[in-house]
Amino acid sequence: MVEPVFGVLGAVAVALAQPALPYALSFAAGAMIYVVVDDIIPEANTK
Repeated sequence: MVEPVFGVLGAVAVALAQPALPYALSFAAGAMIYVVVDDIIPEANTK
């Protein structure tokens, strides 16, 4: 019977975190670009 309790808590957490979602997605995109440049394209990181 803990599923309904945590379902409600999860819904409240999503509602509270929704204003920060654009910033979180921007951070995730920046992290992904860093991984691509640093690992997949090593020539782009040399001088």
